[in-house]
Amino acid sequence: MLELKVSPAIIDELSAIVEPANVIFDEDAQRRFLNDFHWYSPLLADALSELSADAVVRPGSLAELEQVVTLAVRQRIAMTFRGAGTGNYGQSRPLEGGLLVDVRRINTVVSVTTGHITVECGTVMEDAEAAANATGQELR
Repeated sequence: MLELKVSPAIIDELSAIVEPANVIFDEDAQRRFLNDFHWYSPLLADALSELSADAVVRPGSLAELEQVVTLAVRQRIAMTFRGAGTGNYGQSRPLEGGLLVDVRRINTVVSVTTGHITVECGTVMEDAEAAANATGQELR
């Protein structure tokens, strides 16, 4: 097992920001956050299979996300950001440990106007499409 770069004190600070249930440092519990479709590639499957985060952090608002990023930058902790995990190239696999920041809880459709939609960073395409459809529009 790799030495953790995220100290217990940092885990406590993160827990105060996003609530303890949204800071995951147990390796088994992290597995569902570490996978995308990188295993489609035989090269990437081998190269990325053993990589993991020191902690998964799940902010639930843009304000929480800002606090998490500020803390990580201040402490010089590497961050890997994750959406829904549909990438094929290992983007959700942290190369240097640190924090995997899962943004799926930040998922509000902010507005839909003629020809434009504004969504938060964790919004999945299906929800954005449904919001557009509700106004007689569609995503391209």
